[in-house]
Order: sequence, then C-alpha cells, then structure tokens
Amino acid sequence: MAEPHKNNQDSLSDFKEPAKWKVLVVDDEQSIHDITRFVLMDFCVNGKTLELLHATSVSEAKELLNTQNDIALILLDMILQKENDGLELIRWIRTELKNTISQIVIRTGNTQLYSEQNMIETYSINDYIEKSGATAQRLKTSVAGSIRSFIDKYELKRELAVRLKVEESLKEKENQLRDIVESIGDIIWETDVNLTYTYVSDKADSILGLSGKNLAGMPFDFQMTDDSRNTGLINIFEHVEKQTAFSNIEISRMTPAGEYFIFWSVP
Repeated sequence: MAEPHKNNQDSLSDFKEPAKWKVLVVDDEQSIHDITRFVLMDFCVNGKTLELLHATSVSEAKELLNTQNDIALILLDMILQKENDGLELIRWIRTELKNTISQIVIRTGNTQLYSEQNMIETYSINDYIEKSGATAQRLKTSVAGSIRSFIDKYELKRELAVRLKVEESLKEKENQLRDIVESIGDIIWETDVNLTYTYVSDKADSILGLSGKNLAGMPFDFQMTDDSRNTGLINIFEHVEKQTAFSNIEISRMTPAGEYFIFWSVP
C-alpha cells in the first residue's frame, strides 16, 4: 500500500511550471488509455502539451501521486477492481495526501451508481464525463478547463506560501532586534505617524517608572515638559509632516516620582 507523504503541499513556494502538463489517467480498461492518448496526443493548454501518466488500479495511482507533486489533472474511472475504488482514491487524495490542487475529472460508464449531480456536490471534483456519450471535443474542453483551474489554484497557494514565509522571516528579525534592544542601556521606542507609541523597550521601566507595555498606546508627549512640547515636539511634527529624517532633538520628561530626564531623539 502506498503511504501518503507531504510531497504535494510542502514545496508550493518552490513549485515551477513543468515543461508539459501532467495528466494521470486511472482506468482498468486499456482501450480507454489508448483512446485518451490518441485524442490528447498533440493537444496544448496555455502553449504546453500534455504528459500522460497511466494507472490501472488504486495502488498504481497512489504510487504515482506519491512520487509526482505536479500532476495537474486526474482522469478517473469510478469503478476499477472494486465498485468503490474511485471514491476511495478521491478521499485518499483530498484527506490523506492533502492534495487539494490536482484537479479530478470523473469518467464513468455507470451513471446510475454515480450520478453527476451527487458527485459534483459531494466530492471535490472538477468535471463529470459519461463514457458512453463522450466526444473528443468534450474531453479536450474538460481537460483545458481543469488544467487552467489547476494553474489558478497553484498560483494562489504559492503566493500565500511565499507571503507566509516573508511574514515569518520578518517576525523572526523583529524578535532578534528586540532582543538586542533589551540588552542595551538606552530606551528605544517606535511610534506611528500620529506619534503614538507602538513599542517601547523595557529599559523605560528603570528610567521613566513605567514599563514599555504600559507606555504602548500612549501619546509621544506623555510625561513631556511644557518646554519640550513647545519646541522639540513641534520640530518633530514638522519632520513627520514633511516625511524627512531627523535626529538629535532634545526632549525633557518628568517621571511620576518627579525626576527630570533629558532624552535625545535619534530615529
């Protein structure tokens, strides 16, 4: 039995479009494989031809899906060796392999057992084709639409995966920076454009008598002397409005205990 692994979902950000779109044909009738190969021989989707992979049983299909992480489409016969083989494979793909990217198109000759409405509503499939009434054009239309859906889903998931990695990297760097900040003797703070504290290092507690967490959300002129509000604060606001850098602006503050400190703003 082929055991599911994480090949399909762990490398989304590293995924590269293959030279050909891989289509897995799962059917226990050799004639279906031959006809599919003939119909799709020179067929192109978005300028690329198809690479057909073949399986005649659930175990063969699982083996291919376990080793190929870029199969765009699965053309699946619902009844293979057993009546419920198709359903078993769909559940395995979606729940155990956790592959929600590969598109699945059902091709069945037993429409009473597996009705189109029930299959589309109940299972995550892309299309439903009756073997008895299938034409070459019907198959090509379904294949083209399914592969384009695959491309759209992969691009979306890849973008989300890349964004998550960037956010994790930024968070890690932010934590590293704050570790450095907490180890030095100066108070370091961040404000938003309205000059409201968004972060204050813990060194503030020993100097200002308030922890960084308590100061977060406070206005920048909290504890500031009147002289600093009329001079240094106005100077800072002018730089913020002009979006220009500033440094070495003297700010004086009074602590709750009545102590007087002079700070130099060096953003």
